Amino acid sequence: MLYLEIQRGKEGMKTLPHNAFVGAIAGCTLRLFERSINSSCLDGHVIKGDAWFGSVQTAMEIGARGGETLLQVKGSKSLYP
Repeated sequence: MLYLEIQRGKEGMKTLPHNAFVGAIAGCTLRLFERSINSSCLDGHVIKGDAWFGSVQTAMEIGARGGETLLQVKGSKSLYP
């Protein structure tokens, strides 16, 4: 395990980076990914995750930062093709 984030409930997580812009789950996934590789530039890195991590928003944000995803998308799929 490279990085662990302790969750502090709905109110405690609101002020963390990315949450206001992309939402709580996508924000958590971005923080885990960035801090695991110790960089905000995700070029060439791939994240794999189950349905909890998988959303179109998460995939778009990681792709915008140069990373790639392999995620199971079950919920939060309004932009899924």
